[in-house]
Amino acid sequence: MPWQFKLPEITCPLSIGTIGMMLATGSELSIHCNRYDCHHWGYVNLVQLAKKLGMDHSCLDPDIRPYFHCSRCRAQSCIDGAAFGLAQGDPS
Repeated sequence: MPWQFKLPEITCPLSIGTIGMMLATGSELSIHCNRYDCHHWGYVNLVQLAKKLGMDHSCLDPDIRPYFHCSRCRAQSCIDGAAFGLAQGDPS
């Protein structure tokens, strides 16, 4: 049986502070490299992130930043390649 989880209840006023609440509201999370000459970006698979960290884990930048790095910068052995910024929605 595939992995299943219960989505949190959506309440008013809406407050999106966990990975589970992002999934429940249909939000997307994009992530981009802050290195001045890279700007690599992509979307985060929230289902996989929930499997790894849990539905109640915070989705705020300081709480999930340690779990991500820039693959392009790391491939070039750049020191600051792990500097990522998080944003909801499309980064373009």
